[in-house]
Amino acid sequence: MNKVITSFLLAAALLSVLSCGEVVSGRVECDGKGIKGVVVSDGHKTCKTGPGGRYRFRSGMPEGYVFISLPSGYEAPAEGLIPQFFTRQARDARFPLKKVDQSMFRMMVFTDLHLTGDKVDDDLRQFREIFYPDFRSSAEKMLQEGPAYTICLGDMTTDGKWYRNSFALPEYLEELKDYPMPIFHVMGNHDNDQKGEGSFEEWTRLAELRFKDEIGPEYYSMNVGGVHFLMLDDIITYGPRKEGNPYKNPVGRYGFTYAFDAEQLDWIREDLKYVPTDTPIVACFHVPLFKDGKKEVHNAEELLSLLEPYDKVDLLCGHFHTTRIDSLAPGILQHTIASASTVSWKLNDVKGARLICDDGTPAGYQMFTFVDGAASWVFKSVYAPVEESQCKVYDLGGGELLLNVFNWDPAWKIEASCGDKEVALTQVWEYDPDYVSLRRETKMLLKRPKSFLPYKAPHFFKCSVPGDRKDLRIEITDRFGNRYSAI
Repeated sequence: MNKVITSFLLAAALLSVLSCGEVVSGRVECDGKGIKGVVVSDGHKTCKTGPGGRYRFRSGMPEGYVFISLPSGYEAPAEGLIPQFFTRQARDARFPLKKVDQSMFRMMVFTDLHLTGDKVDDDLRQFREIFYPDFRSSAEKMLQEGPAYTICLGDMTTDGKWYRNSFALPEYLEELKDYPMPIFHVMGNHDNDQKGEGSFEEWTRLAELRFKDEIGPEYYSMNVGGVHFLMLDDIITYGPRKEGNPYKNPVGRYGFTYAFDAEQLDWIREDLKYVPTDTPIVACFHVPLFKDGKKEVHNAEELLSLLEPYDKVDLLCGHFHTTRIDSLAPGILQHTIASASTVSWKLNDVKGARLICDDGTPAGYQMFTFVDGAASWVFKSVYAPVEESQCKVYDLGGGELLLNVFNWDPAWKIEASCGDKEVALTQVWEYDPDYVSLRRETKMLLKRPKSFLPYKAPHFFKCSVPGDRKDLRIEITDRFGNRYSAI
C-alpha cells in the first residue's frame, strides 16, 4: 500500500513539474545595459525583470511565445511592420530596446481594412489609389514631428477569401511593406482561420494559429509615454455551424461569439497588478462592448470592472464600420472607429462615388496625440485635410439643412448664425442622404439586401434657414477647443 502511495505521489510531483514547463529566460536591455522592472509574460504568468534586466520563470509557453510589456520611454525594433516585443525563443532571449522621449507621441489608428484581392470588389486598386497614399503621407508627417506609432483594430483581411483568392495576412503585410512605422495589431473576427481541423472545443485555438504565426500575440500590453495600452481579443470562434457543434446562437457561419475568454481575463488581472490606478489606460479590441445601448460583448461587464478603478480609460474598437463615441461609465469612453474600407470596398460600381460608411463617415482614420499622458484625437478623411474632414452639410430643400458631424460626441459645440442672428440647431438621429442614395444604386449589394444597410446615427444636426443664406455660418468646436467651419 505504501509503495502505491509513494508511486502516486512521485507521479503527481512529476506531473506538477511538467505542467510548470521548462525554464524560460532572457534579458531586456538598452545599449547593452539591462532594464529593471519590465513586465514579462507568456500570456498566463507574469514576472518582472531584475536589476540586470534578466527574467527567468517556468513556462510551457502555451501560446508559443513570451512577450514583454514595452516600458514607457522605449521602442522595440521591427521586422517589416511587426514590432519585436515578443519571442518564440525559450532560453536566453534578448529584447534590445531603444530609448525615446515619449512625453509627446502620436498614434495612427485604423480598422477593418478588409483587403481580399477580389476582382469583383476591386479592393486593391481602391486601397492603392484612394486610401493608402493619404494614410502613408499622414504617417510620414507624424514621424517628422516626434515619436509616432500605428494601431490596427483588426479585420486586415477577410478570412472567407483567404484560400479562395490566395490573399491572407502575409499578402496584407506585403501591401503595406513601405509603410514608414511598425503597426501594433489586434485580432478581428475575420482574422481567424476557417480551415482548422479539430474538435469544436479546440477550434478557437486552431483559428488563431495563423494570426499568431504571421502577426504575433493574440493579446498583450505596452506602455508608451506613461499610457498603458491593453491590446485584446474579444472574439471566440467555435467552429463551423454543423451537426454536433454544442455552442448556441453563434454569429456567422463559423460561430463567432463576442467575449473575452477566461484565460485572457486572468491575464488582464495579472497585467494590471503592475499598473497604478492614476495611469491612463487605452484598451484596444475589435468589437465594441456596447452599441446603441445593447451589449455586444457577452462579458463586457467583466472587463469594465477591471478598468473601473482607473481614472481615465479610452476603449478603441471597430467592427461596425461606423463612427461613435460613447461614455460607458465615469472616465470610460468607447471610440467606435469607422472602417478604412467603408463598406468593404463595395461602392465601386457607382460612377463618381466616394467611399463612405453606412453612417456617412468617409474613408479615413483617427489620429491621436498624447501629451504627458493626456489624449486628444481627430478624424482624418482620405479625401480632405483635417480642417475639411469633420462634417458634411446637406440641403434638404425648403430652407432645411442637415449636418453630419462624423466624430461628434456630447462634449462638442455646434453653433450656427445668419448675420447677427443665432440659428437654432437640433441634434437628431438620422440616415446619411449620400449613403442612402449610394446603397440603392450600387449593384454590388443587390444580392445582400440585409448587409451594410444605412445606419441611423446620433451625430446629425438640423436647422432651418429660409431665404438668403449668404451670411450663414456654422461653426464646430470639438471637445479639445479645435474650431472648424462647416459653412
